[in-house]
Amino acid sequence: MLSATLPMTLQLAVFSVLLSRELFLSIQAFQPGIPFHLQDIARAARVLQVASFQTSADRVRAELTRRNWFHAHGIRGLELLYQNCPDITCDGSFLAFAASVGHVEAVRYLLQHHPTHHGPAILQATQHGHFDVLELFHNIESTDGFTSYVMNLAAARGFLNIVRFLHDNRKEGCTHQAMDNAAKNGHLDIVKFLHAHRTEGCTTDAMDDAASSGHLDVVQFLHEKRTEGCTQKAMDGAVCGGHDSVFHFLHTHRSEGCSKKAMDAAAARGDFKLVQFLHWNRHEGCTIDALRTAAEHGHANVVEYLLRFRNEGCVKESIALGAAAGHVQVVQCILRFAMPCSKDHDCPPEFHGMSLLRVARRIARAHKQTFVLKVLNDLKPTWRDRRDVVKQKVVNVWKRVAFRARAIGLPSQS
Repeated sequence: MLSATLPMTLQLAVFSVLLSRELFLSIQAFQPGIPFHLQDIARAARVLQVASFQTSADRVRAELTRRNWFHAHGIRGLELLYQNCPDITCDGSFLAFAASVGHVEAVRYLLQHHPTHHGPAILQATQHGHFDVLELFHNIESTDGFTSYVMNLAAARGFLNIVRFLHDNRKEGCTHQAMDNAAKNGHLDIVKFLHAHRTEGCTTDAMDDAASSGHLDVVQFLHEKRTEGCTQKAMDGAVCGGHDSVFHFLHTHRSEGCSKKAMDAAAARGDFKLVQFLHWNRHEGCTIDALRTAAEHGHANVVEYLLRFRNEGCVKESIALGAAAGHVQVVQCILRFAMPCSKDHDCPPEFHGMSLLRVARRIARAHKQTFVLKVLNDLKPTWRDRRDVVKQKVVNVWKRVAFRARAIGLPSQS
């Protein structure tokens, strides 16, 4: 409070200054520091500026603060921020942010402070499909932000209006990645537009990735209208993703075929019909991973089919994986249908000389699969188990004899 001892004329003079908006703002302009209402956004902006000194949680909080502050204060807030905090507004990050949320008027204001280095802002506008913002950058004849990557990005994101605008009004063009990524993401309208109006074309990645993502309409269009074709990755990817309609289309209309990964993936997913189809209609076969992953994931019907009709894989390792995961039906299936491995080097070394029943019991006990262990303990060793043990004992005796013979210089047969 003003002292009561001050002359009345002096008190009136002080009040006239403090109650004058113009004079008060002039005095405030000379005060050091950041205004209280800008402290939160200033702190957040500094966190976002120094990427190497922050955690992901810090960045998330800072981005949320910036978003909330921007929506609350708008252009007026930006004006105050740029007047009071030049150190955090010089990098153009607020321009890129305004472009990312599609605030045309804010972008228009910020362009007064950032006449160059528009690349990040243009990419943000394209990434989020803000056509009006992108058109604004085009109208001011920005020279450093438009590249072929802009149309590539618009195509990948599925913004046909932006792709068409860039094609009609810009000369940077695109690369083959435009159609490749549009196909991958299932944007058939953009694939058709690029096919009809651009010359960059695509690569085999277009059909490969479209098939892996399950976009049958895109695969059909590329097959009918383009000449790049695909690779085995197309059918492999379709199987891995469970896209049966795409797989059967490729099987019927394309000649590239698939690899062993296809049956491996079908077995891992438990797709019994597809495993059966691949066995009878394709020649690629599978790897040891087919039996292994089918057992690990509990697909007993697939395990049984592979044991009956295929010879890839190690049954000891498979029964171990099934027992470890608690898949009783898989364990029972392997004990019922599998023949012991004919070559010990096909099995993990720790299973050498062990019967299937013994392997399953040991692994079930180690992983505390009590129900599996109870089922196994009720079983008696079969002739297969006994034969496996005797066979390994014979092999071990022969190895010792051969080693001793070599040690004393006698010839030995391997």
